Amino acid sequence: MQTKAAVTFGSGEPFEIKDITIDEPQTNEVLIRLVGTGICHTDILAQTQA
Repeated sequence: MQTKAAVTFGSGEPFEIKDITIDEPQTNEVLIRLVGTGICHTDILAQTQA
């Protein structure tokens, strides 16, 4: 299953929007449609402080 994700490949590197592959939902799991999200400032701080 394909989706988009904000990923970074190392400390101090910028986030990039990438197409990624995830597993199909398993028994007792659900699939939801997410139409919007944000990045918490602590994610950005942790990424730049290593």
